[in-house]
Amino acid sequence: MTNTKIFRLPVEKTSLSDKRIYQTIQDKKRQHVYAISSETATCLLEAERGIDTSRHFSPEELPGIRDATDTTIALRRTEVMLENP
Repeated sequence: MTNTKIFRLPVEKTSLSDKRIYQTIQDKKRQHVYAISSETATCLLEAERGIDTSRHFSPEELPGIRDATDTTIALRRTEVMLENP
């Protein structure tokens, strides 16, 4: 699943610095208790920014990325509900 293009997309398609992208990827991994790879965390970052990475993965890899995205959405909804009771 290693694809260096995946890691370069946020740099090319956003105004984020390399350092900020790396920090965000690490934050995503922590949110998932390190159960996801750096590559999957990068895909989550890209999905949040509207960057489609699906063409870079095989059909077998996509369900894992979608599951991680669904988990991230659920975590975010829970955080919002806790902040705004």
